Amino acid sequence: MIKLTLPDINAKYLYTECIKGIADDALRLKLQQIENEIEAAETVYLQKADLELICEIAAINKNQNPIVAGNVLKSDLTKLYDQYLVPKVKSAREYYDEIFVAVNGVCPFCAGIGTAKTLDHFLPKTNFPIYSVTPANLVPCCRDCNTEKSTTYATIPEKQCIHPYLDNDRYFTERWLTATIVPTDPVSISFSIAAPLNWDDCYKQRVGNHFYEYGLAARFSKAAGAEISTIVDMRKGIMMNCSNEDFRDQLAGTGHDNKYLLNGWKRTMYIALSQSPWFCSKEF
Repeated sequence: MIKLTLPDINAKYLYTECIKGIADDALRLKLQQIENEIEAAETVYLQKADLELICEIAAINKNQNPIVAGNVLKSDLTKLYDQYLVPKVKSAREYYDEIFVAVNGVCPFCAGIGTAKTLDHFLPKTNFPIYSVTPANLVPCCRDCNTEKSTTYATIPEKQCIHPYLDNDRYFTERWLTATIVPTDPVSISFSIAAPLNWDDCYKQRVGNHFYEYGLAARFSKAAGAEISTIVDMRKGIMMNCSNEDFRDQLAGTGHDNKYLLNGWKRTMYIALSQSPWFCSKEF
């Protein structure tokens, strides 16, 4: 997963910018009257995230349309995102684009397998409408990750997915992903979780849940399978005269190259290949 820098825009500012695009005077005034509530909700969000307890933020039934604050309905806030932030003709769209382009097209949830195509509500706006235009809750996301997670959200700490902006550095700087080479023809690979032994059980369960929620086992294996085919072709070609030890060392070198994500599929795959005597000695 990829650690992102929190957008340099606060919730109240983006909220007021969205409101400027509303032509309906009554609706605009109604929304203006809860600006302080939007700001207070953002404070709670950031505090809960710092404690790894976003799951404690109360949700609203997605099938209901209650008043959220003041006289503002849930539907008023969800429409604020859909009709006054997303449309390219609205002035607030520049802030949507600013958040989106910061990742250079790389989806943080799947370690860059997918290309970011939209902004995902980390807490779904249908259940948490007060965060519909809160920048900390808007994360660039690829279509596959958006589909895999859908509108699910955690209600207990262990089920929380990793938040690219706000989660503890341990999830990005410590290795918790591993892989096993399966001696088949063609070569296959299986990814799984192997979190540090000194981690609390909650931390281990969180990375496991993230891995499951975004369907990363199958997606990583698919991406790695294509790369392994290329490596096999190289072994049969330009690397055919390399000793098994040299071949292993080259694989290990890539596996320890910091230009690749620590918990990404590629780095993990190369380490697994280098640690497989079967693969390193196989005559292709």
